[in-house]
Amino acid sequence: MNVVVLMKPIHDPKVTLTQAEVEGADFGIKEQHMVFGPYDENALETALQSKDKWGLQVTVLMVAQDVPDDLLRSVLAVGADRVLVVPQSSWKLGPRDLGVVLHQALGQVEEPVMVLAGIQSGDWDTGIVPPVLAAEWQVPFVANLVSIERGDEGWILTSRDGGLTRRFAVNGQFVASVTSSGTNTLRYPTMRDRLQAKRKPISPLSDISAHGERSVTLQWVPSEARAIEWIDGASDAEKGQRLAHHLLDRGWIVKGGHSA
Repeated sequence: MNVVVLMKPIHDPKVTLTQAEVEGADFGIKEQHMVFGPYDENALETALQSKDKWGLQVTVLMVAQDVPDDLLRSVLAVGADRVLVVPQSSWKLGPRDLGVVLHQALGQVEEPVMVLAGIQSGDWDTGIVPPVLAAEWQVPFVANLVSIERGDEGWILTSRDGGLTRRFAVNGQFVASVTSSGTNTLRYPTMRDRLQAKRKPISPLSDISAHGERSVTLQWVPSEARAIEWIDGASDAEKGQRLAHHLLDRGWIVKGGHSA
């Protein structure tokens, strides 16, 4: 059984781009000075802890071009068993298409039991790709995952959002976005691990396309134009009366104080 971890190479925030790189033909098409984002590393460590506890295999899956070999080997050195790379530019794919690509690539993984991803990547903060993948795969999605436990019939997932902690029972496959929990900082590899990583497989998946049949259509909430209007008055009571009349005139409330 495989735990699949979605990882995305991003530009190293510690490295300043040169003027030549900014003006180059590849700027905005692929990442420069690649590293993995911190939430991706949290997801990988969560997967590795599952491997330590229950003997699961860990497969890292990414959509990226021209990733340095040492960066790919770094996830193998900490304990991942395999790396699958779809050699396409994620810059050219929106979240919807990227979810389709990842779903197709997931078909190359033997017995995937769960997919873990960071709650956001380090260059874009939408966090949309994991739920899109869950919709394509037609499995449950859990956000802000902090821990995984084995239950009698499946998995017990703990999610934390601000001060709210929730627990979910999942009896089959699932997708989850992982947040930093204080216990999932990525481990450091030993020198022996680094040497052994040179013998582990990195597999390019070149026959993956974003233009295949789509099983699920997501409904996006349209944005609305907003405007600010100031309600003035000589006193708080007068301002309140004017605000009430303003809302009544627009039909946003009705007499009696109920929303329209």
